[in-house]
Amino acid sequence: MSFVLEAMKKREARANPDAAVALARQTAERRRNRLWAGLFALTMAINAALLLWVFGLPLLGRDGPAAGEEAAVAPLPAPTQPSQPAATAAAGPAPAAGTAAIAVEAPLAKPAPARPRPAPRPIDVALQDLPDDVRARFPGLAFSTHIYAEDADLRAIVANGERLQEGDRVRGLEIVAITETGVVLAFERYRVSVPILSDW
Repeated sequence: MSFVLEAMKKREARANPDAAVALARQTAERRRNRLWAGLFALTMAINAALLLWVFGLPLLGRDGPAAGEEAAVAPLPAPTQPSQPAATAAAGPAPAAGTAAIAVEAPLAKPAPARPRPAPRPIDVALQDLPDDVRARFPGLAFSTHIYAEDADLRAIVANGERLQEGDRVRGLEIVAITETGVVLAFERYRVSVPILSDW
């Protein structure tokens, strides 16, 4: 649009000499204004760059590294793995400065499981062959019935008026077995064979 206006003004200037002089003055003044505007913008840009260089760089140096710069980080030393157990490593020289020493605990030795003591084997003995002191402590029983069968669940005796089977206890005695000829009773460290229907 401005080119069209200038062309029209040039055409008028050719037709009118006074208009040509006025057009020339306007053109020169317009160029002068553009020049001053460009110089002003360039001056402001230079001032801004100088202010940034004077005041901005110290602030950047004080606050941290400039944009695009990476902070130098010293790599951490790799931990050293001791080649000996902790007890041996503790007696050796101290680790050098800057290295991380890792304490390795020696595995605790598991105690051997305690073996159960074997129970003393009972002494098989007939009632009349018990030692006198044991015989004196042996409790008395009165048998009234004795039942023996191949099926262990059917075996039973009646002693002191009580029906008993294998595994039962009475007066400190355990009925170990009911045999064809009597019973076997456990007392202290003895297995005492008692004949059928014996009272004591």
